Amino acid sequence: MLRNEWGVSADVWSVTSWNELRRDGLEADRHNLLNPNSAPRTAYVHDKLRDVEGPVIAVSDYMRAVQDQIREWIPTDYATLGTDGWGMSDTRGGSSPSLPSGRSEHHCSDFGHLGQAGRDW
Repeated sequence: MLRNEWGVSADVWSVTSWNELRRDGLEADRHNLLNPNSAPRTAYVHDKLRDVEGPVIAVSDYMRAVQDQIREWIPTDYATLGTDGWGMSDTRGGSSPSLPSGRSEHHCSDFGHLGQAGRDW
């Protein structure tokens, strides 16, 4: 969609558990604190995103705080988009038309973060 409509390429990753990514990061930090003389561990998400060019934009139909819980292990610019304050329905599908997180809003935010990074990606 971004490529076809705006000429911007993007890699799409899927997160099955934000909580597990946080636990992994905390475990790596704890290991490094308790074992200063051993090889340092890095968080899984940090390893996977180590060579990413450009910002990472986490989008979810949860509140932004969910994606924010892994911020400290993201090795590049990181922004989150979520449904903060939009509890208009008891189902995700029922609330989707009302959310400020539709295609246009995501694209504007994505482009804003690309611009803040100071480069043409």
